[in-house]
Amino acid sequence: MSTAATPRTFSVDSEVGKLRRVIVHRPGLEQRRLTPENAAGLLFDDVIWVRKAKVEHAAFVQVLRERDVEVLDAEDLLLETLAVPEGKRWLLDQVLRERQVGQYLARSGREWADAANDREVSNFLIGGMTKDDLGDGAGLFYGASDPLDMVLPPLPNFLFQRDCSSWVYDGVILNPMTKAARRPE
Repeated sequence: MSTAATPRTFSVDSEVGKLRRVIVHRPGLEQRRLTPENAAGLLFDDVIWVRKAKVEHAAFVQVLRERDVEVLDAEDLLLETLAVPEGKRWLLDQVLRERQVGQYLARSGREWADAANDREVSNFLIGGMTKDDLGDGAGLFYGASDPLDMVLPPLPNFLFQRDCSSWVYDGVILNPMTKAARRPE
């Protein structure tokens, strides 16, 4: 008797048919990183009340489940990817590019991520990282930064899972995001 799991298949062939499976993302560190100063640059009109957003999100997920919708959490899917060495390596290559984060953070961030547990890595990939989170650093950017300056930007728009991909029949299209604040998603 085989114990191999049946792979999940994903398919969308209707915009108005019964929703069977959905990817969501609960509010977290990335929304707590929103400030009146950075909200507009991160495409928000204002900061949000994260505690209330979490409660509303949980209620929304409960309603979906009561209607027999399978709810997949984006962060859980990210954790599954980080558990695969090739997946983790690819993700870190995309996020910690020297041209984007500087030579020091590209190297030290990679060393930290390789040693950290997947949950910590996922928190910072989505929630961003401040100079203070790093603890120590080097280079012009690091030296000129204040403790709460973001060295790795948060992804507060990660809440909007429908935007970054389009599922058509048996395929998926990863949508290139126009705004710079959304490209890392």
